[in-house]
Amino acid sequence: MKISKDHIWGPMPDAEMQSVAATYIRNFKLHDVFLENGACRLGDFTPQSKIYILVHGHSQMPLFSNSNGKWSATQLARMLEADGLPKDQREIELLVCHAGESVNDKKTGAKLLDIHSQAQKAKAKNKSIDKLAGLFSKVAAKGTGPSFFESDPEKLLLPLAAELAQALKHLGFTNFRVISYKCPVAQYSQDGEVYLDLTKKGGQWGVKAKHHPTYRVVWQ
Repeated sequence: MKISKDHIWGPMPDAEMQSVAATYIRNFKLHDVFLENGACRLGDFTPQSKIYILVHGHSQMPLFSNSNGKWSATQLARMLEADGLPKDQREIELLVCHAGESVNDKKTGAKLLDIHSQAQKAKAKNKSIDKLAGLFSKVAAKGTGPSFFESDPEKLLLPLAAELAQALKHLGFTNFRVISYKCPVAQYSQDGEVYLDLTKKGGQWGVKAKHHPTYRVVWQ
């Protein structure tokens, strides 16, 4: 029989995320194993059970990240597919900072992604990336920073959650919705609630998401 419990998944083994996931598993009463890419079978779960995705969101580029790497929405969608996520999965919730908002303007975002790509290639050849790191900081300083996408959709990058929804559709996933937040997520829980960090939005750290619906966005 398929497992009907909600569950939590992340890309690549990461000690920090494993620790955070343990808290979510306990307080959200989830399936008792943190499911990690390449070492799990998401097809064992019913499509009606919710999957939470736990990973960092970059604050300047549309990328998911942890200590083991950075991934585009397309790459993350392919990981989920490879791990067997049901094509008729109903609900996906991103415990990912900034996933529901734009993290930069299109022009700056493109430049930063290009610099990041150059740095990855340099690292692979054991070359110094000091100059690229300096250039990244210089370009990033001129960017827009995290903003509500709807404020200027022509100028701003599409939110990472929206990119993930598009990527999943291209892979044949149907009838799903992606829940995300237009701010950093306070990656902890004490009572089965999602908490947000609104300090950079003029608010407080550790407030319940359900009390701030303005910052919740659903893509489908």
